[in-house]
Amino acid sequence: MKKGILHSISLVLLLSFLNTSAQSVEATINRDSIQIGEQIELRFKVEADSSSAVLFPEGQTFVPLELVESFATDTLKENEKFILLKTYKLTQFDSGAYRIPEQQITIDGKPYLSQTFEINVRDVKVDTLEQGLYDVKSRIQVEKPNSALLQWIIGFIILALIGLGLYFAYQKWFKNAAQQEELDPYQDALHYLNTIQVGDFLKQEEVKSFYSTCVEKLKRYVYYCFEISSLDRTSAEFISLFYWLIDNDKVKIESTQIKALEEWLDRSDLVKFAKYHPELTALEQDQEFMRAFIQAIEEGLPEPEPEEIQEQIRFEQERKKMERKMRVKKAMIATGSLLLLLVAAAFIQLGPKDFLAELSFDANKNLRDRNWYNSKYAYPSVELESPEVLVRQENNSFFFENERAHFEMGLVSIQTDPEKEWDFRIATESRLAYFQEKGYSSILPKEEEFITADGVQGVKTYGSAINADGERVNYAIITFGGKGFSQEIWLSWLDGNSYAQEISDRILNSLKVSTEI
Repeated sequence: MKKGILHSISLVLLLSFLNTSAQSVEATINRDSIQIGEQIELRFKVEADSSSAVLFPEGQTFVPLELVESFATDTLKENEKFILLKTYKLTQFDSGAYRIPEQQITIDGKPYLSQTFEINVRDVKVDTLEQGLYDVKSRIQVEKPNSALLQWIIGFIILALIGLGLYFAYQKWFKNAAQQEELDPYQDALHYLNTIQVGDFLKQEEVKSFYSTCVEKLKRYVYYCFEISSLDRTSAEFISLFYWLIDNDKVKIESTQIKALEEWLDRSDLVKFAKYHPELTALEQDQEFMRAFIQAIEEGLPEPEPEEIQEQIRFEQERKKMERKMRVKKAMIATGSLLLLLVAAAFIQLGPKDFLAELSFDANKNLRDRNWYNSKYAYPSVELESPEVLVRQENNSFFFENERAHFEMGLVSIQTDPEKEWDFRIATESRLAYFQEKGYSSILPKEEEFITADGVQGVKTYGSAINADGERVNYAIITFGGKGFSQEIWLSWLDGNSYAQEISDRILNSLKVSTEI
């Protein structure tokens, strides 16, 4: 009985040993020396059963080297076993000696640690004799045109251009020819008499309109020639006026033509007041007479003196000049009215505070209204929102500055001695010394606890100072850390600017830090 039990236990232990020995992990690299920026292939080979669950490393677990690419797992079958191949590409951008730390691979819940690898990263040699070297170009700050006021101004310009285009189109295509080029009364009267068809005047009201229009144009022409009021004169008074003009050598017209005009006016009065309706032939004759009479006046006018001609030219020039001034004045009034409407609309849309900020081109408002970026930086990672992506600097640090807004921020995340406790004062004192180097004075620091939205606790050092330009600025230094790592985020912004305060609050409220290495 005892022998049977011992035999069973031995069989179970043997099977367990065989199952364990069937699982193995092997790690290899394709080279142990690279130049800055070149890549290393790290490959894991795992032998396991088909039913085994295998977990490979994920994320930035290869620090101090950086993960460039993680390839999909290849699976091969060899006899009754499965071989899993997982490849990673790693790199480093600083020269020096580095070590790829042990990597944990889990098979069916049991962890296996790979070996470590020593990596040498070499500088890139530059031939300074054959290849010319140039100074590094300084960074140029480019402001994005995201101003709401600028959008309103562009909108106004577009509307003004559309309005001007419509105005000129109206002037060119829709205005009546008489409005584009004004006809003088002589040309206007002849134009009317030459274009009408008296055969169209069949009704009494139409005949009356014909005679009334002819009389009106004749009287306007007389006023134009002699500058004597004639519109309100009766037919008899109008005839008397012509005799006076002849007697005073103002015009040369035969007396027979004056008598014919008198008869013409009598028929006109009969049509207008006695409902007399002449035959078509009589209408055609009256049309022809009026045309001939107006031409007789034009031909009977005395030749103007040179002084009169010059005066007439001057008068026409002054008239056209006044008309141009009136058109410009109307255009300016229309443009000013449109501008006032746009300004009022912008004031209502933006509100008093933002409207005044747009007028003063507040750089902090422009910074606040940009499209923000949510990014992770460094290792251990620091995640935050910012109006611009932070630029990598030396020593695993990142930085962003907007000089017009007097706003700057940066972060540093480094690994430290895993045996030593983290001391936030080291980072804080270093940052305060940095502020002093920039010309800050009257630095008054305060300290308080800082907790991120996901519950990570840190220390906030904050206060105000006077910058090198004599302006008061606020600053905040947020530090996190533990055994083996230290993280620092710092900001400096203009005091008393609500937009700058909104920017700093949004950045700090978005902070997420990783405390695992």
